[in-house]
Formats: sequence, C-alpha cells, structure tokens
Amino acid sequence: PLLSFSFYLTFHIPILPDGTDWSFDGGFVAVANLACSISNNEEGVKLVRMAATQIDSLCPQVINAALTLAARPQSKVAQDNMDVFKDQWEKQVRVLTEAVDDITSVDDFLSVSENHILEDVNKCVIALQEGDVDTLDRTAGAIRGRAARVIHIINAEMENYEAGVYTEKVLEATKLLSETVMPRFAEQVEVAIEALSANVPQPFEENEFIDASRLVYDGVRDIRKAVLMIRTPEELEDDSDFEQEDYDVRSRTSVQTEDDQLIAGQSARAIMAQLPQEEKAKIAEQVEIFHQEKSKLDAEVAKWDDSGNDIIVLAKQMCMIMMEMTDFTRGKGPLKNTSDVINAAKKIAEAGSRMDKLARAVADQCPDSACKQDLLAYLQRIALYCHQLNICSKVKAEVQNLGGELIVSGTGVQSTFTTFYEVDCDVIDGGRASQLSTHLPTCAEGAPIGSGSSDSSMLDSATSLIQAAKNLMNAVVLTVKASYVASTKYQKVYGTAAVNSPVVSWKMKAPEKKPLVKREKPEEFQTRVRRGSQKKHISPVQALSEFKAMDSF
Repeated sequence: PLLSFSFYLTFHIPILPDGTDWSFDGGFVAVANLACSISNNEEGVKLVRMAATQIDSLCPQVINAALTLAARPQSKVAQDNMDVFKDQWEKQVRVLTEAVDDITSVDDFLSVSENHILEDVNKCVIALQEGDVDTLDRTAGAIRGRAARVIHIINAEMENYEAGVYTEKVLEATKLLSETVMPRFAEQVEVAIEALSANVPQPFEENEFIDASRLVYDGVRDIRKAVLMIRTPEELEDDSDFEQEDYDVRSRTSVQTEDDQLIAGQSARAIMAQLPQEEKAKIAEQVEIFHQEKSKLDAEVAKWDDSGNDIIVLAKQMCMIMMEMTDFTRGKGPLKNTSDVINAAKKIAEAGSRMDKLARAVADQCPDSACKQDLLAYLQRIALYCHQLNICSKVKAEVQNLGGELIVSGTGVQSTFTTFYEVDCDVIDGGRASQLSTHLPTCAEGAPIGSGSSDSSMLDSATSLIQAAKNLMNAVVLTVKASYVASTKYQKVYGTAAVNSPVVSWKMKAPEKKPLVKREKPEEFQTRVRRGSQKKHISPVQALSEFKAMDSF
C-alpha cells in the first residue's frame, strides 16, 4: 500500500480513489498474534506483541500524513512529515518481521512459504488464462518476494552450521532457485504481461509460463527437503501424516510418462491405502520390524554431533528417505507414484556411494586388520542392499478397477537378482562373527521379485521394499559403529594420530542448553528475606577429632 500512496503522491493527485481501503497494516497484527499463539518463547512473544502494538498505533498516523500530503501536494512541510512517517513505518515493519522470525522455526517458515507459493502459482495460472494483467503482475511479484525471502533466511540459517554435505546440499538448492529458476520465471512473467498488454493480442507459449511457475514451487520444496535432511524422525513425526495436495499444472498438450499417469483416477499411493485389511496387517507387521531397526539407528546417530561428520549426516538422510518409502507402502507420505519411489531409491544409492567413499577412507587409515575387514564387509552389504532396494522400487503393478473392486496383476522386473539376504551379524568382544546367509523368504517376509503371483503381487512388492529397507538400515547402523571404532580406538595404540588426519570428526552431541541462572517464580518475589545464620567456627583440633571418629567408625 505504501507503493500505492507513492504513486498518487508522486503525480500530485489530490483526490484518492473512492472506495479504497487505506488501512494498510497488511494483516501484520493478525499474523503476529497468530505466531504468538503457537510459540512457547515467552520473551520473544513479548517483543512481537510490543512491535505489533507500535504498528497498530502508527498505522492511522501514516494514513493521516498521506491524506494531508494528498490535499496539499505543494507543501514542503507535508512532504517532510510524510517522509518521516514513511521511514518510521518501514523501520517498525522490519522490527516486527525480525521479532516474528525469532519465534518461528525455520521448518514452519518453509512449510508456510511453500503453501503460499503454491497458492500464488495457481493464482498466476488462473490470471494468465483469464487475461488479468494486474493480478498476474501483482501475484508474480509476491512469488518473487517470497522466494527471495526464503533464499535469504536459509542462507543465513546455514551460517550456523559447519561446512559439510548438509550445507552443500541446502546451498546448492538455494543457488539453483536464485540463479536459474527465478530469472526464468521473471522472464516468462515479462513476456506474458507484454503479450496481454498489447493492443493486438500476441501469441505466447502458455506452457512455458506454467512450467516456469512449477519450477519455482519445486525449487522451494527442494530447499525444504534439503533443510529437513538432518531432522530426527521424532521431529518429522508430525509431518509424516501430512498429505500434500497433488500439484498438477501440466499443460493440455504436455506428454505424461507412464509412471506419472493415474490409475483409475488415483495415484499409486492412494491405491496402496485401499488394500484389504489382511494385506494392510501384513504390511504393518513388516513396518513394525523396520521401526525396530530404525530405533537402533536413531539411538546410534543421536550420540554424535553431525557437524564435521558426514557419515552421520548421510545416515540420517538415508533413514529419512527409507521412512518415506515405507510410508508409501501404507498409502502415506510425500511419495505419490512409482517414479517417486524409484527416485528415492536412486537418492539412497547416491548417499550409500558417498558413505562408502568416506568409510573406505576411514578403513585405509585403520591399522587393525580385523576392524578394517569388518568395516569393508559392512560396506559391501550397503552396496548390496542399495542395489536390492533399487530393484524393489522398480517393481510395477497393473491395477484395474472393475465394478469398484481393485484387481491387481503384477509384472516384475526381469532380473536374476531375486533372492533376499537375511543378515545375522554380531560383534563379540571385539572379534568378528558376521556371516551372510541366503534364503528365499516366505510371502510374509517378502516374496522374491518376479514371482508372478497375480493375487499378492502388490503385497509382495510392498513387503519386499520394507524388507530391503530394513536390511539396509541394519547395515548402516553397523557401518556407523565400525567407522567410529576404526577412527578412534586404534590411533593411540599404534601411534598414528600424528600421521593421518581423521576423515570425520567424532564428537559427542552436546546436551540441550539450560539456563545458567534459574528464573524465580513471580510469587517468590514477595517472599520475606531472612538473615542467614552465622557461620560456626570450628577449631582444627575438633575437626581432626571428628575426622578420626568417623574413620574409626
């Protein structure tokens, strides 16, 4: 609204448009109060409410200053008065913004920004189709502003972390959004506005604009996923059941791949949610076993500070992706179709390759041959299970909806790698007792790929996916433990600490911060102050006699 004021005042328009709502607090106070209602930061809430009160009281003064200048556009005093109030308004808005940022977590900010950008993208597409230039320009400006703020906030947040795989991934996503996606979006907006504003309508590629808009939303979503990469499963528990709306702004002439197509109007995730209760129960059993392995990984990685330890970062990343894949088998989570599952498996394979590279560097520096062989054996399991998980993710099922009943006929991937490997491994007293035993599991444990069963192919695919994820989770846990032992337990014995610098840093995770001074309760302020008792002076002889008495006792 200040821009609207500036427009009218710059051209000395003495009469403001009728019916214009100049109460331009922009909903700041309402948003601030909402943020306060969901925050536990008492000090931060006080600052936000104070800043919101200042905004609320300053708003009518700015309006009166603008109306005065509009009535007397030639008055130097009125112009100076307007400039003072304008600067004060902008200052208070910055103070309120910073105060709200202090009580809002980065995760919540990214989630809200992602939803708002999705709404704005839909508005842009509708305005483009209706030929509404003003709405298109205004909404596109809002998208650019939101994206710029996301980039600024995330770049500032990454300064709090040490450089590593995590920060590289996040900064890479922000760089892609700022340097590639947003310039393309701005270019398409400019082309669309010029075409719609021309006296003679000019043709332009509507599909290009839609694709550019979709890339903006995808870029913000990728940033959010990258930021959540190191979050613990407990922190992500509230988001696991959150079902995002399907984002589909494809053009009418675009070609869809087989994996992106919906079956009977439903996504593959929705079909998984409609499986019979018996099959859901079997899947739930496998998921429960998977959660047991996940709890072991959580307990292991929770010990270590991930700053400077890329092995822990990669373990958390792989755990999060495997959780998404198991949620897909229950009809939940962010993965919607088979292509998403395949991409998730590829990401796990990439993370496994990076972990393999780091762990092998750790093994090369380990002087103990037995520990080194254990670590290399666990790395072979990670490669094996990543390959197995990749195959499981490519299993497809043909689903037909006849008379309201889902009929499933499975088509497996043609591969000779059809067996599943159960791992029975343990490390006893520093020795090695790890063996791989191979057997074909039953249907409850996960049927082999390509079995061709028409009645239970969907169930077999789901249980196979969970079984592969469980095995990989177990291998990651063992790799983390073996990497720690190889990195720290043999350097002092063999005296190689000065020769080889550690590949990763193993630091215990610091406990949660607690106040150094305990806050007094308000009711304790009124308590009576009493004189302390005088210190008793005990003679050294008496103290010595008491000490002897205690010793003799």
